[in-house]
Amino acid sequence: MDEHMTIENLFAGIDLKTWVGLSCLNGVGAGRLNKLATYLLHLDSANSPAQEISAELLKQLGWPKDSIGQALYGLNGRWGDNIQRQIDDTFAWLAHSRQHQILLPSSPAYPPILKAIPVAPVTLYVRGSVMALSPPAIGIVGARRASPYGRDVAQSWAQQLAEAGICPISGGAMGIDTCVHQGALNARQATIAVMGTGLQALYPRQNHHLFEQIVDTGGALVSEYPLKTQARPQLFPPRNRIISGLSYGILVVEASAQSGSLISARYGLEHNREVMAIPGRIYDTNAGGTNLLIRQGAALVTSVEEVLNELPRECRDLMQNLHQNQSPAKPQQTELLFASNEQHAPHRERSDQAVHWDFSGYSKSERQVLQCLTDAAQGMDFDELVRATQCHVPSLMQQLMSLELTGVITNQQGMYRLQKH
Repeated sequence: MDEHMTIENLFAGIDLKTWVGLSCLNGVGAGRLNKLATYLLHLDSANSPAQEISAELLKQLGWPKDSIGQALYGLNGRWGDNIQRQIDDTFAWLAHSRQHQILLPSSPAYPPILKAIPVAPVTLYVRGSVMALSPPAIGIVGARRASPYGRDVAQSWAQQLAEAGICPISGGAMGIDTCVHQGALNARQATIAVMGTGLQALYPRQNHHLFEQIVDTGGALVSEYPLKTQARPQLFPPRNRIISGLSYGILVVEASAQSGSLISARYGLEHNREVMAIPGRIYDTNAGGTNLLIRQGAALVTSVEEVLNELPRECRDLMQNLHQNQSPAKPQQTELLFASNEQHAPHRERSDQAVHWDFSGYSKSERQVLQCLTDAAQGMDFDELVRATQCHVPSLMQQLMSLELTGVITNQQGMYRLQKH
């Protein structure tokens, strides 16, 4: 048996070589592959999956006419010369290094968080360590033509997050992406670059040395595209869903109102990820997109501590598990960040002490939130506030953001409290 033909290299009854061949066909992208896989996974038939794939089925799934014929021949082991050459080159690449892998959703190394998104990649090419795909991660994106301020923040925050046990993920592009990866490298921690090309046609060329450093430092370059896929504008937006899919949150550092970084934020919302943005000056073009996101409900963050607090509880639990497995003599940066945050958090007064507040200067909905926090015996998380106030989620997010900005409440580790003066 071929060394790559293990059980984990069968998905929906189709082997890895066949999936690679199908992915190399013109006009067959991630969406069509995913639809085919979904159909096969729900198939209730005594026949093999390959026998159930017909020209009519592929037509219904939106496959191009020319690719349908090639796919049917390939499923019977008769690929055209061009596709067969690409398959052979791909398996030669796999055999070249243990750091070269292709993950199918059936692989134990395929990240469950990515598998759960609506259009998960059927073939995920990885160069580097697949272990880099395991820790909790955050997608950090922004403008290619970033300001010195944006570059500095991206690199500094990525370094601090990496030191805290969060793997920074970005797209390997110039500008903010480059600074994100460099920040993680400065911390000597893993980072993931999700490429908009094949892994044998890396772009941009100016970052080739950076890409090598990512692999050498225990990180990974990943792509859903066949190895030799060249850079084309239409290929970059879809890869943003993988950045979101691998992450527990999306942070937009700098972005204009037309920036492609907003695509990552949109995918983040679709994937139920935490979306965060750093505010900018109103006359700054590169702040138009981030300020827009904040206005639409993204979390406004001005420190790494606030980013950590916005991450979901599941992510924080993973971080705590990682810290417990490390030497107690060297606490992780996360512990220091949370400790610093808690030192400045207001102490809650005893529940039997009378506390009187004047909420007359606030709107009715804001007074409702403030009264809930006043009545609570302890801080309340967002879900508790939704239930207690019966507010719509977008409206509540806006109210909490406004109250935080005025300083009347604080958000510490996801728990909202009244600020004691």
